[in-house]
Amino acid sequence: MANTTSPMAELHRQMGVQLNALGAPVQYGPIATAYRAAHDSAIVVDQGRIGVVDLVGADVRRWANGMFTQNFRNAKIGASLQSGWCDDRGRLQGLFQAAFIADDHIRLLLADTSADAFIEHFDRYVLVDDVEFNQPDVAVFSVIGPRAMITLGAVGLHAKTGARINHADDVTLLPSARALVSCTDVVVPMDRAAPLWNSLISGGALAAAMAVSEVLRVESGTIRFGVDSAPKALPHELALRDRILSFEKGCYVGQETINRLDVMGQARKGLAGVMSNAPMTTGDSVFVGDTVVGTVTSPVLSPRFGHIALAVVRKPHDEGVEVRIGDAGAGRTCPLPFPVAEIPFPAL
Repeated sequence: MANTTSPMAELHRQMGVQLNALGAPVQYGPIATAYRAAHDSAIVVDQGRIGVVDLVGADVRRWANGMFTQNFRNAKIGASLQSGWCDDRGRLQGLFQAAFIADDHIRLLLADTSADAFIEHFDRYVLVDDVEFNQPDVAVFSVIGPRAMITLGAVGLHAKTGARINHADDVTLLPSARALVSCTDVVVPMDRAAPLWNSLISGGALAAAMAVSEVLRVESGTIRFGVDSAPKALPHELALRDRILSFEKGCYVGQETINRLDVMGQARKGLAGVMSNAPMTTGDSVFVGDTVVGTVTSPVLSPRFGHIALAVVRKPHDEGVEVRIGDAGAGRTCPLPFPVAEIPFPAL
């Protein structure tokens, strides 16, 4: 549950902004204004009290290599990578971004999983390993836009290019896949969060909120675990093969199923974008003729594309197929990320 008395929550309340369950602001001003700023300059979004866990101890690399889908043994200090964990049948159970701070310290920025739930689940797998789970009291901001790195630099935070992090003075900067444009996540101690937020805004970033962050995420084709993924979904079905899987490491939970699927190439579903001429609702069926081929998730109204959403769709209907959405909407599927050159329907 969110800490509704945190300095950031109080700051947002003073601005008259509604907060979600994580204590993150839902909307600051018109979405179209923030969307334009995200493509022309920079915005800053408070992600609220999302899960952050520090793995600490001499055995963290070896232990993590057996638990998660990426190669934790070979990652260099200062690296950042996306990873996740699966059950013994290869079904995705969670996602995160990892920051390799030291050989014995890996910071995990969890996606749609609380730190408490993560620790409760994985603590049972730490037997004689030198691995501890710490839950730092932090806030997480996303600075998004072509001037994101300049804006961060102006307040003394220096983001690195590529899949690299910067960790100094207990603040971690790591690359994010939350948007197609440049995006850096900033993990900052909670007692310094409000001053940093104000400094970023004074430095030229526009305060924005989850409403525009969701539009940017959907346009980029980045899923939210548990929102865009069914309980039995496999990474290959969610366009995550190249993002979170390593095929050059030892055994991990679910590896046998994942490797077999990769060799045989038999994923019957694929993550697709859906463009519609009418508003969509989460759970709307996607039809080809009278046959249901998928289900709408994460519907948003994009200033560039109009009504769009994500959907896991039966192949070969996941790219360039005319579809019907729900009872009346007409549209089509498209590859992800959404093709920037196309504006198929009137937008904002």
